[in-house]
Formats: sequence, C-alpha cells, structure tokens
Amino acid sequence: MANIYGMNNQFDSAMAIDRMGIAAADSLGSSKIKSAFYNNLGNCYLYSNRPDSARYYFTQCLAMDSANGLAHYMVDNYLTLGQLSLKQNQNEEAKRYFNAAIKLSDSINENQFKAQAWKALSTIYKNENNLSLALQAKDSASVVKDRMINEKSENKIAELQELYEAEKKEQTIAMQQLKLSRQQLLLMGSGVLLASLIMSAWLLYRRYKSKKEKELQAAVMKQREKATIDILQAEDQERRRIAAELHDGVGQVMLAAWINLQAIEPQTDSMNDEQKRSFSKAVAMVGEGCKEVREVSHALMPRAILSKGLTQAVQDFLKQIDENIITVRFNANPGKSPDDVTASLLYRIIQESVNNTLKHASATELDITIDNTEEGISIQIEDNGKGFDVEQAINNNESSAGLGLQNIKHRVAYLQGSVEWDSSPGNGTVVTIFVPVKRENA
Repeated sequence: MANIYGMNNQFDSAMAIDRMGIAAADSLGSSKIKSAFYNNLGNCYLYSNRPDSARYYFTQCLAMDSANGLAHYMVDNYLTLGQLSLKQNQNEEAKRYFNAAIKLSDSINENQFKAQAWKALSTIYKNENNLSLALQAKDSASVVKDRMINEKSENKIAELQELYEAEKKEQTIAMQQLKLSRQQLLLMGSGVLLASLIMSAWLLYRRYKSKKEKELQAAVMKQREKATIDILQAEDQERRRIAAELHDGVGQVMLAAWINLQAIEPQTDSMNDEQKRSFSKAVAMVGEGCKEVREVSHALMPRAILSKGLTQAVQDFLKQIDENIITVRFNANPGKSPDDVTASLLYRIIQESVNNTLKHASATELDITIDNTEEGISIQIEDNGKGFDVEQAINNNESSAGLGLQNIKHRVAYLQGSVEWDSSPGNGTVVTIFVPVKRENA
C-alpha cells in the first residue's frame, strides 16, 4: 500500500504507512522487516527532494542489512547512496559508495549492480575531466556487461542442450512405446469380441440400475415433499396452538389480574407514597405484560386470518408500520378466500418480504398488491430501496436475508407456486408470487 501511494506521488501517506510498518517491525523484533520500511522511507524522501532525510534512512538501512548479512540489499543501498551523493555534488563520497558496491558485487557475483557502479564512476571521472579513469571505468562497465551477455548466452546454450537431450530421450521412449503398442494391438484384437459381449451385458445392467435409481429418487423426492408438507402443517398447527394458549390461557389470567389490580388501586389511600408508586408500577407492568402477550399471540397467528381472511390480516399488519419511516400503499382484489393453511403461509411470505424491505432496503415507498382470480393468487411487493444481488443473497445461507429468501422459496414451493425477485444494486426490488388454485391431491 505504501508503494502504491509512493508511485502516485502521495509521499506523506506512504510515509505514514511506512512508520506504522516500522512500529510493527519493532514490536516483532525484526530488523529485516524494519530495513525494508526504512528503504521505502528513504525513497519517499529522495523523490520528494529531501536528500538529507533520505540519506539518513538509507544509511540506517545499510547498517541493518550489514548486521543481517544481506549483501544483495547492501549493494543496492551503496548504489542509492552513491547516486544521492552524486546528486548533491559530493563526488568523493559518491566514489566511495560506488567502489564499495563494486567490491561487494564481486563477492556475491552480482554483475548487474557492478555494471551500474562502474558506469556511475565513469560519469564522475568524466565530469572531473579525468578522462583516463573515466575510460577505464567505462571499459570495466563494458567488460561486466559482456560477461553478463556471455553468461546469458552460456545459460541459453545449456538450456538448448538440455532441451535437445530431453527431445532425444522422448523420441527414444516414443519408439519403444510404438513397439509396445503394436504388441498390445495384437493382444487386444483377440479380446475385442469378448470385450464387446461384456460391454453389452454391462450396458444392460446399467440401464436396469439407472431405471431403479430413478424410481428410488422419485420415491425419495415424494417422501421429502410429504415430509416438508407435514413440517409446514405441524408448524402452522403449533403456532395456532401456542397463540390460542397465550390468548385464552396466560392472556386471560394476566388480564383478570390487571383488572383486579385496577379495582384495588382506589383503595390504596392507606399506603405511603413509596408503596403507592410500587403498586402503580406493578399495575402498569401487568398491563404491559397483557399487551405483549396479545401482540405475541397475534404475531404467531393473526386472528384476522381466521376471522376476516388474508386481505384484512395483511392490512392490519401494514397499519403497524410507522408512516414516518416508509409510505405503504396496499391494493387488493380479495376474491374467494383461500383455505386457512394457504392464507397463513401467504401472510408469512408477505410479512417476511416486508420485514426484509424495512431491515435491508432503506426504502421510502412500498407497494403491495394482492390479486385473487380463478387461476390463483398473485402477489406483488415493490419498493424503491437500494436493491441487492439476488443470486448472491439466495446462495448466502449464513445471512439473515439469505435464510429469509430460502424460507419464502420453501413456503411457495409447498403451495406449488412460483416466486421471482427482480432486483439489482441501486434499482429497488420487485417480488412477484403466484400460487395456483389449490386442487385436491390425486
């Protein structure tokens, strides 16, 4: 990241990251890592025309590389310090660094850096009008370059020789394989008839096995479908049971307790102020408990579904949404009321879709349409929110949004219907659901 900032001339940002790296290297006790960040800082100061600061960091970097025995990096630092000294017209200092680079390059056989150092020395001597030494340095640079070219040529010749030997070996192997292939063809010819008979028998067996496997898969799919239906029906029945028990059992008991406490409240004159406050708080808490029990009961199984049907239940649910948060428009063609199970599942689907809009879409408008015809029930839920990547969300089973979409798919599949999401980032979302008229199973 620091190098990217440096290449874009954002030196201050690059140096800030380098200093963070130095602090991390210090915490790890790694002078090798620290040296790399010092080198980056030196380059930032060098290219931002702050040579004195650059010299300090390159010198520190050289000392750390020397302590770690990193000769290759030491040569690079010698060259950089030499160029920096040359830039500041410190010729003697530059020559000292370039000569050190040459000497160390010899010990590690680093010809490329060595050629650069000789070339730089040639430039210095030429500027000093010392043409003899300039010519010698230039010749030395040429000798090193020629050596590099010869080494490359020798390496290339060695590679070609290896390639030739490899191809020759491959040709020998190919000839041996050709002889073996001819022998194998003679043997295979005598077994072709037997192999054909065996293959025919195997194909017949495979066809029979495939047929049985398809029959088994069909049976398993049918059993899974039945299990899914049983689970959804059991879930719906359990919701109804819990909702009824909360409403008719716990709810009625808490309601009676609340009414009795309210009846006693006028008779608290004999209590002191603290006792009155505690009694009033208890009455309020019981009342709040009654309200929460009623809300939980209605959330589990809205009574409007059982008494007034799907349309009214959806309308009651939408009335609970704060208009200051989102504008909701609801249109419905009720038609013939679906059975309780279908109505309950469709209510849950709409509820899940609306909650997804409220939680994730950041929408300001929400339009819901229910069209109940002879063919089936069509539902469209549209918002002007930020949209999402449909495929990614459906395949992400670990997020709440992904699980919500999977739940919707499973419920619609149980009703033998279809659901589609039309959305993309920045373009809102349209959910289209169609559930055909329920027919008796054969």
